[in-house]
Amino acid sequence: MNQPFEPSPNQQRIIDVLPLFVELGRTADKSVIGNRFLPDPWDFGALWQQWDLVVRGWDAAKVADLIKGLTYFERMFNRGFGSVPPVANLFHVYASMVGTLERTDLANWILMNTVNDHSPFGTHNRGARSLDELAKVAEVRMARKNGNAASEQARFEQARSRRSLQATERLPNALRRRDSKAVAALLAKGADADAVGASGHSARDIARELGVNEWLSANKVSTE
Repeated sequence: MNQPFEPSPNQQRIIDVLPLFVELGRTADKSVIGNRFLPDPWDFGALWQQWDLVVRGWDAAKVADLIKGLTYFERMFNRGFGSVPPVANLFHVYASMVGTLERTDLANWILMNTVNDHSPFGTHNRGARSLDELAKVAEVRMARKNGNAASEQARFEQARSRRSLQATERLPNALRRRDSKAVAALLAKGADADAVGASGHSARDIARELGVNEWLSANKVSTE
């Protein structure tokens, strides 16, 4: 059973003037509000999690008009709601009341008319003026993100390859010094014991010659 909504005095002050915003949404006439009431944008934060209760019993058309009125208010009166606009919460309510076509139409209307970077969904709209444009912006951002990730992976692989090559070059000398700790460290860095050096011999050949071939059979410790 739904609990009754008992607004606080601060919440009630906003609720009392919502009919003005509904009318502004219907008419796009700035004089509907005029100078009689210019609430501070942060005042609307009092209803942040209660918009579904505020509009309980409203039909979808009235909710849409309220959304449009709040959108006009930001633009006409230069009173921005910031990154948590009531339009985003109300659009979520509206979306639950209508079908895909109505949701799409209102979302496109909001994007075309809003001056708020976080309408209609509460996430940054990147200045898009339609859902199609928003989708394209998202695709470009994803492609850029994937490209950056691929570049980062390529740099990582190059660094690992260089580290492995350097370790391979140092491994023969570490064996000749009979420095088992250095051998283990170089193997952990990816040294290739079977790579043939300038002498025509591999580190494994040298280890066999020195009788320390077992050093090359030890488990390698990953440093990735």
